[in-house]
Amino acid sequence: IVNAPNTCSSTVPTGNLTITKTVTGGTDPQTFNLQLDCSDDTFDDNAIVLTAGATHTANNIPAGTTCTVTETAPTAPTGYTYNTPAITPAQPVTIVENTTVAVSVLNAMTQNCSINTPTVTSTCNNNGTPSNTSDDKFTYKITATGSNVGATYSITGGDTYANRSYG
Repeated sequence: IVNAPNTCSSTVPTGNLTITKTVTGGTDPQTFNLQLDCSDDTFDDNAIVLTAGATHTANNIPAGTTCTVTETAPTAPTGYTYNTPAITPAQPVTIVENTTVAVSVLNAMTQNCSINTPTVTSTCNNNGTPSNTSDDKFTYKITATGSNVGATYSITGGDTYANRSYG
């Protein structure tokens, strides 16, 4: 009888997955709720909480497992709106042996436009004929200020007034 040591190994090849959270367009100190759903349910995680700039790692996921990262829609800070989250690469991802699959979750914020009450300054030019109102020209200057507003504005309309008195 020969006693030989057992040299069989049933090690399953594995890889890792990292999730990195990024916010652009402003700062947001809140925590963001993400979920990891894998074809091997052992690695599902519905309670990943990250702040902007943070990373979560799931280790030793069996190679060949497919995983999908999702995010619960965050509420943007006051004065901002979040665009649709960009999760890259396209989901699901496949875990590769001895490799870390990197997933990025990007929330781009856009500052909301806010216009203060405009100031309207009007002037009348009677073209040197004060008794003839038909050739009068009115000029309006509208000054708008606010946050996240452009330097130029377009005004449209077709208001026409006749027989208006001014004084």
